[in-house]
Amino acid sequence: MYSICGPLSIASYILSCDRTDVLCPYSGFVIFSMSGISLWNLSIISINRYVLICHSSNYDTVFTRTNTKIILLITWLFPPIVYLFPLTAAWGSFMYDEKKCLCTPLITDVAFRTYSLVSTTLIPFLPISFCYLAILNKVRTSYKRITSLQIENSDRLKNQRQLIKTVLVMISIFVLINTPFTITVLLDPDQEKISPWIHSVSLYLSGISYMTNSVIYSILNKQIRTSIASIFKRIMGK
Repeated sequence: MYSICGPLSIASYILSCDRTDVLCPYSGFVIFSMSGISLWNLSIISINRYVLICHSSNYDTVFTRTNTKIILLITWLFPPIVYLFPLTAAWGSFMYDEKKCLCTPLITDVAFRTYSLVSTTLIPFLPISFCYLAILNKVRTSYKRITSLQIENSDRLKNQRQLIKTVLVMISIFVLINTPFTITVLLDPDQEKISPWIHSVSLYLSGISYMTNSVIYSILNKQIRTSIASIFKRIMGK
């Protein structure tokens, strides 16, 4: 996502000194579409993990090859379809926001802003919250049951502990870095009540959230850490 959105954001900022620059709506379309796709992907991943851990007997029935293809198709098509409306000026429009250095569809039409936030942010956020909390509860229950059997040195117990830690960290970081953006957009959509720099920081924090899962897994997973360290050693050794 960042390999695409990063250069577009920089180009939009540099070239949009002329606020009628043709790049503005297209860069905004790609950035907001990719952000929506990322959040929807996180939602699908959370549902996948939830079914696997909490309803494992139904996993193969729910996530068949055909169902998975349909889910992925909808996930990758829905956000771009949403932002086609402002791109074509059919509903709302993209406008360069000087305070956030970003071309956005969230300041021109209140109705579209509400629709886009609900469809690309709130709806995927709800299953993410529910699924990870349900997984956490399931893991904690299993952990207590295993501990009661006094299998302190079992691999299963270690895996349960690691999963609890990973889920806790993921939930905490996701909520921490997404809440400011949600609050600022809802409470101050016109950016008149809250300081502009708070709006900017909350926006870029929200953008960072889409890469946190891979970072968390890399930090907390010993195998991944070992592999990364091995790669760096080989590079530095050359």
